Amino acid sequence: MVLGATLALGGCSVSGCSDDVDLEPKMPPLARPAPAEPEEALELPDVDAEAGRMGTLEVAPGFVPDPVTQVGTTAGGPVDAHEFDDRCDGWMAAQPDVILHTPRPIAELSVMVASAQDTTLMVVGPDHEPRCGDDEDGAHPIVRGPFAAGEHRVWVGTRARGASVAYSLAVSELDDSMPSSLLH
Repeated sequence: MVLGATLALGGCSVSGCSDDVDLEPKMPPLARPAPAEPEEALELPDVDAEAGRMGTLEVAPGFVPDPVTQVGTTAGGPVDAHEFDDRCDGWMAAQPDVILHTPRPIAELSVMVASAQDTTLMVVGPDHEPRCGDDEDGAHPIVRGPFAAGEHRVWVGTRARGASVAYSLAVSELDDSMPSSLLH
């Protein structure tokens, strides 16, 4: 312990201050943050779209041929599927690739994609609840389960924004249908 020491604050010390001294502590000016860059507007998938970019497929229980296939190209559009639903991945167009119409409920249906590139898949049914697939059969996505009657919007996504990827989309009721079989 040091006796007789004084602590200096501005023009004062603990031992005394004069009346003409500013007692406010001197603080350095705060650094101002750089102005924030405007955030890019988040695009969302059009879950109420009336048309798919590649048209409409209609399937009812017992459809033939099984699987029904369609070939297309996705462009890895401006929609980040993960931002729409954290269970989903990939970059997609705002408009669905295909609208799948089921006039009656189907107990077990598979929607799948095969491609030479890594793709993702999102299906939004009449309840507006997304179901997503990614890498279930190698790098090929599958969405499998019961499908209610109505319109199901289907998006094929890519891993990179703006990537152009050719793919085959298939719809099947067969238990053993796998996307990799579409590549043969």
